[in-house]
Amino acid sequence: MSRPLLDLEQEWHHQRAQLRANHQRPPPLVTAGLDLAYDEAARRHNRVQVSGMAIIFGIFPPTVHEFVELARTGLRLGRSPARQELQGVLNTRVQSLWAWLPTLAQDCYLELDHATDEVRLWLIGPQIGEVEEVDAESDRERLDEAFLAAAVMTGSRHWGGQEGLARLVERFGRRPLLIAAQVAEALERDARHPEQALALAQARWPQLDPGNETAWAPLADQEPPWACVQLGRLALRLGLWRAARLLLNHVAATESAAAGWFDLGQACEALDDLPNAEQAFARFAALHGDDADGWRRLLIVRLRLGLFWEASEALKRYRASSGSDSDLVDRALIVLRRPRVPLLQRSHIAGWLCAKASAAATTRLPVGGLLAEVGRGLGAAAEGHEAAERLFGELIDRLRAELAEVLVPADDPARIGSGLVEAVIRVSVLALPFLGTPASRLPSQCAAHALLACKTWGDVMLGAGHVPDSLAVRACLLDLARLAIRSSPPVQPE
Repeated sequence: MSRPLLDLEQEWHHQRAQLRANHQRPPPLVTAGLDLAYDEAARRHNRVQVSGMAIIFGIFPPTVHEFVELARTGLRLGRSPARQELQGVLNTRVQSLWAWLPTLAQDCYLELDHATDEVRLWLIGPQIGEVEEVDAESDRERLDEAFLAAAVMTGSRHWGGQEGLARLVERFGRRPLLIAAQVAEALERDARHPEQALALAQARWPQLDPGNETAWAPLADQEPPWACVQLGRLALRLGLWRAARLLLNHVAATESAAAGWFDLGQACEALDDLPNAEQAFARFAALHGDDADGWRRLLIVRLRLGLFWEASEALKRYRASSGSDSDLVDRALIVLRRPRVPLLQRSHIAGWLCAKASAAATTRLPVGGLLAEVGRGLGAAAEGHEAAERLFGELIDRLRAELAEVLVPADDPARIGSGLVEAVIRVSVLALPFLGTPASRLPSQCAAHALLACKTWGDVMLGAGHVPDSLAVRACLLDLARLAIRSSPPVQPE
């Protein structure tokens, strides 16, 4: 088998080989110019002179024949500035092109000799050193399938928008990848209204029903991974969480945009699959380190899991990407309002976040407003509502007095008026199931987790071992837990 003129150990081949080996995407379409000089000492009496390399943007050939023609016609760049910049490459004798084929995890490498019009093609990879010469005619079916998939998966700028995709469908038929690309394009245009994307998907998969998640499941085993990811993104926007998670799980096996990881994280989070949500948001954040929303979601998931050190790192990155603490507190409060949030998660969020973002918590959750909201809720939900609301006020006054004994000792007047008492009241009320519905009907469990939230807050704000705790404080928390449970509707089985 013959070898390329440009040795596989040459820098540009080597760089792409390293990217392939590390499961990273090489630039999709790259060109270089080669000239041959006579060298009596060389084995083939030729010495290859490289005249530069350039990445080609905005085009990707959907067939191997068009790949060859792209080289033969000098990239069809006309008189554009891009062509002027490539004169050093295009005026050489041999035109070389690399095309990344993600479904094969290989480069298709071409060398076209403009002097003789001889075309030679190789598939290189996926492992370093693996090379196979191929023929554009005899291997056309396999290569065309890979090139069309690459044109779709490389990015929407190669599709030509909605009309360009329609032309590709007309030309190549209703292939799963092309219909999935139409779905992706429709979602990019209007993610809030997925009806058009659903209609496009149903034209190819008529069994897809927005009211029946089970109809989506077989696609995960039947269709290409990239298509599954786009259908999973559609399922997510239709509120089909389980179908979305199943289909989006293919994101690890594709070159889908980073948004696929973000959507997988959302689907897992909606299903309380927090470990997988954490992994998905972490992958998204690694790819988009300047996206505050990604760091915020990752931070809250890590916080719910009790990964305090990792949450601290995410908080640093969140703030560095211009994320605001106020927004973080608001979004955490949305979690606390959900029904049946596990007590441990309540404890982590209330204790850690109220300490780490204390200024925002004070501003966004003033104790007076928080207590008034809880009081109104008790008044609306409980029999003898006036008595329940009055009892809540009395218990808060007791807790405030007992905390003052613990947090503001007589020999430390500097802490008087420092807001520590009100801060612990905020933490306690958030940790107890007054917002949302209780995940446990046992007052002792609720009170114990509220105390744990206070401990977490104390460790961050005051240093390890400084827990605002006493028998009287525990008694107040227990009475508040009894009131929260008594005033909440019974927990319904899932």
